[in-house]
Amino acid sequence: MRALDARPVSQRPILIAATVCTVVIAVAVARGGLESGGTAGLVVLLLVFVRVAFRLVDEAERREEERGGR
Repeated sequence: MRALDARPVSQRPILIAATVCTVVIAVAVARGGLESGGTAGLVVLLLVFVRVAFRLVDEAERREEERGGR
């Protein structure tokens, strides 16, 4: 497996993507496009996305700090 790039990663795109997903889910629910099961599944998927994205950011920042300390 290839090592992650240690260049600085901005958290802004992650927050924007999560916000857009939240708005899309809210609009779909308001218009009746999703049932409660689908909504719950999408919310869980959104939470997993945000968790993984921030974990990748933390990993990249940790590697950047390690390279800076050497």
